[in-house]
Amino acid sequence: MSYPEEYVAIAHEYATKGKIMCQGQFNRDMEELVPNLIYAAGVAAKERGQEWLTIQINSYGGEVAVLDAIRAAMYETRLKFVGFVMTRAMSAAFDLLQHCDWRVGLSGMLLMAHYGNTGVSNATLAVLHESPKSALELERARIAESLQFYARRSGLPAKRIHELCRSDVRFTAHQALDMGFLDQVIEPAPTMSTRPPADYPL
Repeated sequence: MSYPEEYVAIAHEYATKGKIMCQGQFNRDMEELVPNLIYAAGVAAKERGQEWLTIQINSYGGEVAVLDAIRAAMYETRLKFVGFVMTRAMSAAFDLLQHCDWRVGLSGMLLMAHYGNTGVSNATLAVLHESPKSALELERARIAESLQFYARRSGLPAKRIHELCRSDVRFTAHQALDMGFLDQVIEPAPTMSTRPPADYPL
């Protein structure tokens, strides 16, 4: 795992408090770490009698297979999830957000709907070749399922969502709220002063 040991330790500590850090590329390292964080958070939450967990999302996306592993871990907890986007949720990270029960974005963050990287392995390609359905047909089915899910959650027509996915359009928190991709936008607390304290070491 390429995550620094300090990061992993902090992530596990956060998980016991009900906050799951999902940051960086959706790759094998994330596939190893985040599901374990979700399981740990789920156990701790049930011991406290809590029903909600928070996933803090900050990612450009990555492999769909990693997304599937994270979603499976979420499902296994039988808990509800708040998806909180700090800076960005694109591609697979966008899909993860849409599968959260309550979707929150910090004002200033960006979203991008995208079909994602399937990261198809050689073994998978062999299975697809031997399957009655072609790889293209399976991908079409996956995309159609995603479009219908996004349409149900957002209220937008599936055709409009396909246009967003195809064109790699990025949209702000307030645009996402208007389109039905967020349930809430949090404005950052206003700063009390634009000048540093007098004793700040410049």
